[in-house]
Amino acid sequence: MPEDKTDTTVEVAFNWPDLLDGETPIEDASQILWRQVHPNHVSPAGVIDGVAFEEIVTLEAINGTEDARDEVSMTQGTLISAEEAYVNWTGLGKTSAGSYGVTVEEVVNAKARAVDDSRLQDGEEAIPGHAYIDLRGFPNKPKTHKRRAKSILAAAATYRRRQFPKD
Repeated sequence: MPEDKTDTTVEVAFNWPDLLDGETPIEDASQILWRQVHPNHVSPAGVIDGVAFEEIVTLEAINGTEDARDEVSMTQGTLISAEEAYVNWTGLGKTSAGSYGVTVEEVVNAKARAVDDSRLQDGEEAIPGHAYIDLRGFPNKPKTHKRRAKSILAAAATYRRRQFPKD
């Protein structure tokens, strides 16, 4: 029987919005980005639910806008430790099961992009070393592409395990 060489690759047309003045792409592939994961999004086995990467924690979300739905709040590991990220987040009165990390390389492999927006942070709820994973470039339909990216990131964070607080 001849081998089937049908290419089943699906091309996705990304439409990345322009970055704001003061935002820059993060290009250091080895950099860790810390995510504060709500306890509801960690199963007893320590597996991170993909929903954790849907949580909106940017300042725009706090102001109630929907523009930041696909900007996943993170902090940069080159600037802030896992412990500092956790302490800063919970110090704002927010709940976290802990700091979980993904690398910029894992973000790129998920077809997303990492953005440093730390220069835009100010005020009482400013998050030192803030960054976000940008999922805005994915097409709205079908949603499977965006779900797959979130699953890849959740799996990477699960594999790395919680970095603070340690068990």
